[in-house]
Amino acid sequence: MALPERLMPLPMAQAFVVCREIFEDCRSHDVILVAPFSGLTLPAYPGPLRLSVYAHLTGGHGVYQMALELRDGDDQVAWRWQAPVPLRYDEPLRSHRLVLYDAILHIPGPGRYDLVLLANGEDLAHHALEVHAAGARG
Repeated sequence: MALPERLMPLPMAQAFVVCREIFEDCRSHDVILVAPFSGLTLPAYPGPLRLSVYAHLTGGHGVYQMALELRDGDDQVAWRWQAPVPLRYDEPLRSHRLVLYDAILHIPGPGRYDLVLLANGEDLAHHALEVHAAGARG
């Protein structure tokens, strides 16, 4: 059986950055990304990890339910976040920003994880996270 064709194009992620903090200038609305990272060490597991995510999207057309998933090395979902309001693209040439401030993820254990940005359940972008135990050398 053939899969149904997607009715609308997915937006393109021109940037997808995981960082410690994000600040927004109240006058210009520019965002400042602080300490982007892809490797980290936690003292104990399971353990909480606080992070922020920035995505710059373009080329969409329609309405998209945005989400993030943290997937482990076996592609199992360890954490999920869904945007409270769908992203509406009325003008395909207009860009959009998706900013998630101070998310708390619970990391089950050391290893390689993939933070995935999704639109309507389809993968848009991936960011690898290498998580080490305190005292481990890598």
